[in-house]
Amino acid sequence: MAMPLDPAVARVRFAAFVTRALEQARANGMTDTKISEISGVGSSTFHRWRRGEGRDLPQLERVRRFCTAVGASIDDAMAALGMTDAAPTPTPGPPLPRDVQIIMRRLADPTTPEVEKDFIRKSLQMLAGRVAADERAEQRTRNAG
Repeated sequence: MAMPLDPAVARVRFAAFVTRALEQARANGMTDTKISEISGVGSSTFHRWRRGEGRDLPQLERVRRFCTAVGASIDDAMAALGMTDAAPTPTPGPPLPRDVQIIMRRLADPTTPEVEKDFIRKSLQMLAGRVAADERAEQRTRNAG
């Protein structure tokens, strides 16, 4: 068996797994209520998993029931939790836009000067901060209305 994962890392990996599983289940027409009925796992529980919340790792029997209900791989769930040697099966996401691919290549390229990498990172952080601020303002507007 592989080295045990840090519980925080396992929660993040499992959260990504649950997010993908729920997206797939919804694409297949399942609702949270239906998933909960079939699995016996409350929707608040699997949404807590999706958010990576909680100090303890999920109960394995609940994970198995959830996976069975949504048609997800139990092996992938166990791998995400660090309970097997197997790595989770990657789920391909939508292709990244070309400009994002270019930025990622520049950041990964060992010949890119560190000054340029720092500039890219700081620019992205600034943009992310602006987006977050805009989202908070939008939320306040919705809450006020």
